[in-house]
Amino acid sequence: MRKNAHLKQPSKTWLALAGGMIAAAIAITADLSAQAEDIALQEDVIESRPGPGYFSDMRASQMIVGGQDADTGEWPWQVYIISGNETRDGGLAGQSCGGVLIGEDWVITAAHCVLSDDGERFEDFYVFLGSNVVESGEMLQARRVLVHPRYDPVMIENDMALIQLERPHTSDAQVIDFADPADEALFAGNGTTAIATGWGALRDGQLLTSGGNPKQDLQSVPTYLREVELELLDYSTCRRRPYGNEISQNMLCAVAPDDDWRGVCSGDSGGPLVVEARNEQGYILVGIASWVRICGDPQYYSVFTRVSQYTGWIKKVMARF
Repeated sequence: MRKNAHLKQPSKTWLALAGGMIAAAIAITADLSAQAEDIALQEDVIESRPGPGYFSDMRASQMIVGGQDADTGEWPWQVYIISGNETRDGGLAGQSCGGVLIGEDWVITAAHCVLSDDGERFEDFYVFLGSNVVESGEMLQARRVLVHPRYDPVMIENDMALIQLERPHTSDAQVIDFADPADEALFAGNGTTAIATGWGALRDGQLLTSGGNPKQDLQSVPTYLREVELELLDYSTCRRRPYGNEISQNMLCAVAPDDDWRGVCSGDSGGPLVVEARNEQGYILVGIASWVRICGDPQYYSVFTRVSQYTGWIKKVMARF
């Protein structure tokens, strides 16, 4: 799994863990707006490889802090993603992440979930759908991966990527609607209750390994999907101490409403933040887990990529393919 990634600004910590298996990857160039109208794409086709049952080179990670196990079948849009590069002994050195099913063959996740520490795209991706049990359900490869053209790994800005699956899924997973600006204004105001979900450690600093062959001082990834209830903060509140100008309009903050130690952490990256909505699912996607300074600490809000800022780009990419 992925190590706590301290960027050039060491106060920020990626929530890293990534996954899925790819048959094709896309490098995107576009204009400088988050809602890029023109998309220039260059495809780099790579061979598929069989999926390993574990990482041979585990990295440190943490996930939901202060949450609880989700009920069976709850949050059916949540997916589990494994990504990495094949090692000489046939294993996979990489990381795992969450993701969200937003189309029958489309998953949204964080950009840092599909890239290695040196900024290179991973070679292999595996996406698990339709189960609250880690590394279970239907496993699909990815047909292509698209990173937002303005992704900035230093500021963790525009932390978003789309994965097109090799084919539409046939699992029990369900697609969730994603919020546009009007939806966010209607359903996701300051103080709104939101739910974040993911698999991972229960405290800050805990090290995890996926599948068999855990190393010394590592604990296996929790078997069951976990959930945590948070409260949304508006932009001005989120920019107050301690984050200040580290927060942009493309980010959304959430915190435990009772000042308890609850939130997302490394390993929850790419997973959903949802709020109740008047639609078929009863919920709508407003955020993608991105970064935090101290996992679960009520003084340091959990930060999510603000989905409503990217609806134009998401729709254009999905329509293109």
